[in-house]
Amino acid sequence: MNYINPSNNKNSYDKIKDIQIQIMGTFISDNSIWKEATRKYKGEISEYFNNPKIVEIILDKGKLYDFNFEKLLDGLDNLEQKKFLRELYFKNCEKNEEIVSVKDRWRVVDQYFVELKREVIRGKSAIIINEIKEAEKRGDKEELKRLTSKLKMFACSCFYARNSIEYNC
Repeated sequence: MNYINPSNNKNSYDKIKDIQIQIMGTFISDNSIWKEATRKYKGEISEYFNNPKIVEIILDKGKLYDFNFEKLLDGLDNLEQKKFLRELYFKNCEKNEEIVSVKDRWRVVDQYFVELKREVIRGKSAIIINEIKEAEKRGDKEELKRLTSKLKMFACSCFYARNSIEYNC
């Protein structure tokens, strides 16, 4: 389930992108969390990150450069990417000074993934609602039944994502 932004407005705030960037910043600013979190959240990163460049940096280049930020920068050719990553790195290093314990940093990472999952589900639900409206206009009862069932599944998963528990609907 790759996220598709339901908004047609290119200028609208993209909360999912913001969360993804915050996750990436948290990772690159702490090598040990980056390494362990890519193992723990590899499936979620692959499923919920819609930007292949972010996925490549977090997963592929992270592993290639031993989850070391300086090595990552040395391996990148794109100056814009380097500049963006440096700014993100320093911004998150400042946050890390405020969040001293590793346990608290992990809470932040875990919370980002809960938020990301919730927002992806919310975006998918919006798409399904639009599809339901179209099916209603066409009078397609079978499609309406299928989409309503699908929406219930997303509503259930959104509830459980919000409450940080696994779901089985």
